[in-house]
Parts: sequence; structure tokens; C-alpha cells
Amino acid sequence: MTNVPLPPVDQLTARSRAYGLLAALWRHGVTPELRAYITGLPALEAALPTPYSPDSAAAEHYALLGLTVFPYASAFLDEAGQVGGAWSAQAAAAYVACGFRPSPADAPDHVATELDALAFLVGAEADAVTDGLTHVATRMRSLQCDFLRTQLTPWLQPFLLAVDLAELPFYRALADLTRRVVCAHMDVCAVAAPSVPVAEPAVASPPPDPAAAATTLRDLVDFLMTPARAGVFITRTDLRTLAHAHATPAGFGDRRQTLLNLVRSAAVYEQLPGLLADVRAFVLRWQAHYATAPHAAEAAAYAHLSAPWLPRVEQTLGLVTQMAALVQTATPHWSHAPSADGN
Repeated sequence: MTNVPLPPVDQLTARSRAYGLLAALWRHGVTPELRAYITGLPALEAALPTPYSPDSAAAEHYALLGLTVFPYASAFLDEAGQVGGAWSAQAAAAYVACGFRPSPADAPDHVATELDALAFLVGAEADAVTDGLTHVATRMRSLQCDFLRTQLTPWLQPFLLAVDLAELPFYRALADLTRRVVCAHMDVCAVAAPSVPVAEPAVASPPPDPAAAATTLRDLVDFLMTPARAGVFITRTDLRTLAHAHATPAGFGDRRQTLLNLVRSAAVYEQLPGLLADVRAFVLRWQAHYATAPHAAEAAAYAHLSAPWLPRVEQTLGLVTQMAALVQTATPHWSHAPSADGN
């Protein structure tokens, strides 16, 4: 890392505390204890539902992060869209490398655990600066920047955009504050190590060809429902909205099965062109969010966060556009009733 002046202790302490509060809010929601810390943070305080109810706050937290948007790196980076596995193990290894010991109850790749790790590392830098241990402080800075680059930033953008699009005022404000804190920290790291870019997720496999005879509906659905490949996160709420808009039954099952059912039902009810038009509009909305920073001051860091994901969304847009074109000219083989193998 470049030899740059260390920031003042009060700045480091504020950043460490900010990460700690963000981690607690993502992990627990607005508990009565945490609500007291929100006072004095206008963006969060203004977004709190009134009157405040601990039970309602807990229910909203569970509905969003337990059922709708999954706050795990693996949910966004795993090629199969599965939670846990290699990405969780990679986060755990990163904690060992930097000396952070999360609670055994906390998933290593949960957003709160990763934010807690940054709170720990920034706090350690502050302690080293206070004690005049410049070499230790520099080492802690290097560990922070490496952790940001390799663990949090590769998946933070689609996670926060999925939260934004859930349209819950408090969590939209929390997502915005999280992004601003991380972007400011990324700017610090860019000054300290200007030649080290943000780590990109692994190159995603290409989308299936909807015109190919071998392509099944399950192939198409698996692509669309895997954020690491499609660049979007389709929630249960999104699927219910699509089903309601086209008066089309979606049946039961997980999100993949629900989309599978929805496409088949839309074909039966002659709603497939409209359904695909709405899916295309959904993808365009994600593309627009990736492309536009909400705050000018964070534009450079925001662009780095979005860079790995925009090509994925563009591929998905092309796939859905091709699917829609096929529907306009014929009845695609993948829109028929399921075959004997369930595809």
C-alpha cells in the first residue's frame, strides 16, 4: 500500500461505530435498544414507521431478510444460488486471516458478520493510532481494504438494490446509509492502494439459448433465478406481483418452482407475452439502478460496485428479449406442459 497519512482517531472511531451499528440493524432490525442509537441519524430516524412497535419492527425484519431478500454473500455469488458452501467458507477463512472471531451463531457470509469484521478492523486501526503504533495501524488499514475488496464489495451492490426494490422505507434508508459508508471507505482504500481494483465475482456462465431445441424451461428459470448469473434477484414478492398482474396462478414451491409454474400458467392463459414484457421491465429497472449512483459524491465507488453486475444484467435483458420475440412468432417448446422428466 502507498505510504499515506493515517486518518484522525475520531474519524476511525466514527467509522468503526458506524459499521457496528449497521451490522446490528441488519442482524436484528429496529429493536428498542437499537432504536435509541438511531436518534440523531436523520435519514434513518425519518424512515422509522410511526408509531413504533417492537413487534411490528421484528415482523418487518423477518419478512424482508428471512423470507424475501437473503443477506448472504453465497445467495448472490454462488453459481447455483445456494446459501452457504464455498463463499461462506471463504469468509470464515478471511476472518481467521485478519484475527476477527465472529459468534459461532453468526453465518460467516451474512452481511452483518462482514460489517462486524470491518468494525473490528477499523477499531483496531484506531487503537493502533492512539498508541502510536504506525506499522500496526497501516497493517490494519491494509486488512480492511483487502476485506472490502475480496469479501463485501463483490456482492454488496445487488443485495442493497434488492433491498431498495422491496420498497420498505426504513430498510431502503438503511441500504442507502450502508452504501454511503462503504463507498466512503472504498475511496480511502483507493487513495491508499490506487492500483488495486475491487475484486470481481467469478465470470458467470452464459445464458441458455431459448431457441435451441435442447433448452428446457427449467434451464431458463434456473438462469433467471440465480443472481450470480442473471445479475438480478427475483423475490417471492416480485413473483406474486407478476402473478397478480396477469391473473395467473403460480402454485406452490420455492422461488424457482413458482416462476416455472407462472410461465407455464401464463402460456395456458395466453398471458405469456405480457408476463415476459413485465419481466423485461423488471430487468431494465435493475439495469437503471446499477447504472446511476443516488449520490454524486459516491459515483466512482458506486461504479466499481456495479461494474461486475452490469454485463450480467445486459445478458439477462438479451435473454428475456429473445424469449419475448419467440413468443410473438410461435409457441416456444419450453412453454408447453412439463415433460416426463419435469422440465
